[in-house]
Amino acid sequence: MHAFSVSCQMSDDPPGFGSLALIQAYQPRSFRERGLAPFFTTPLLSGARVRGSLATEVLTTERVMGGPKSRPSPPSAADAGSAASVLEVMVPNPSGGRGVYILPWSNIGVLCRPTMHDTCLGLELSGRLARRSGLTPAAVRDAGRQMALQGLAGRTAARAAQAARTTEVQRHLATRNALLSDIIIACEPAENRLQSPLQEAPAMLEQRGMQALGVLASRLQTAFSRVRDGLEFIAASAIDIGLGAHAGEASIPRLCDRLIGLSAEMQAWAQGQVRQPSHLPELAPLAPLTAALQRMVAMAQTAQAPARALLRDVPALMRMALARPQDLSVVFARPWWILDGWEHVALPWQSATTDSERIAAIAGMAARIPILPEEIEAWLNLPAGTAAHLNPRGSYPVAMAPPNAALSRSSTIDRIAHTEKLRAEAL
Repeated sequence: MHAFSVSCQMSDDPPGFGSLALIQAYQPRSFRERGLAPFFTTPLLSGARVRGSLATEVLTTERVMGGPKSRPSPPSAADAGSAASVLEVMVPNPSGGRGVYILPWSNIGVLCRPTMHDTCLGLELSGRLARRSGLTPAAVRDAGRQMALQGLAGRTAARAAQAARTTEVQRHLATRNALLSDIIIACEPAENRLQSPLQEAPAMLEQRGMQALGVLASRLQTAFSRVRDGLEFIAASAIDIGLGAHAGEASIPRLCDRLIGLSAEMQAWAQGQVRQPSHLPELAPLAPLTAALQRMVAMAQTAQAPARALLRDVPALMRMALARPQDLSVVFARPWWILDGWEHVALPWQSATTDSERIAAIAGMAARIPILPEEIEAWLNLPAGTAAHLNPRGSYPVAMAPPNAALSRSSTIDRIAHTEKLRAEAL
């Protein structure tokens, strides 16, 4: 396990970091290598990502000090469950320059003193890795929500987390009921169907659904208990994609709609700013930011297509859940891997209230555009080299400046309080 590695040549580094190895531009090859974006409340960890250790894989974009320089096959997000058990954190250059520090979470004290929220979140994520449960978008979101529920991000975030958990339970039930309805339609004899399952009371829907599950178990020549467990597994996997009449309320469609609305709102605001020539240079990052945002939403929506195709044939979906559950999980998780980090990017704009704050927010948001790894090409059948073309900056995002310029001069406590406010809005 290497203690430290750095991607991109650094400038104006903090004292004590000048002896670290300097390497080439950071271009992750897989989503697992890019890592996931928890919501940290420590100002210095704004924009940081985490991942399971890649110590067994030597990467040309992350030179292991004194190690070899071979390039093995890229790790896949599909293999996240088999990741090494050491949590790594990738922190944008604290000086605000280009580059990223990569170090074990256990060494985070070298860079900063994390808040209690972040300390506990790091321990929780490390524990999940140690249990070999892997780091997935769902796991990172769940861990973050647990921290908020414990009050570690403030009372407002705790209330928001409780409301989010209640909503998630309701969506899980709605997804499960929609799956049961489809199974009833697929397995119940048409002549016995006196009423559409969509019109049934919950108790009757459950009864008819269990009977239909019994028929499906016979067709699949497997135990009823396996099919019943498969139903729960599918419902948990599909909850963020959505199914049935309330599919649009699921997390991924809602986030996509929110990001598209954000792009339109930013562009409409910018139209009013063009009448002020002094603002034009400061608005330069807006076009690449909104283009990247729209492109990412389109990719996430494309990645949803295979999952929605599976949901149209629940018996076939059940066969896959029983035979290849990991493959099913990967298909349903891909939109989240693509969108990961974008919710954090959007938050500064939502908290900005004045033109000067919005201009500052745009600059910071543009600097935090998540990099697309090469793996996206295989996921969406894109030509080789597409990812590099869509990442013209060729470096890891720089540290995020607070949208309120006064915050950059305020105390660390004030900045943490501002971050906790954003945390509540993210839940």
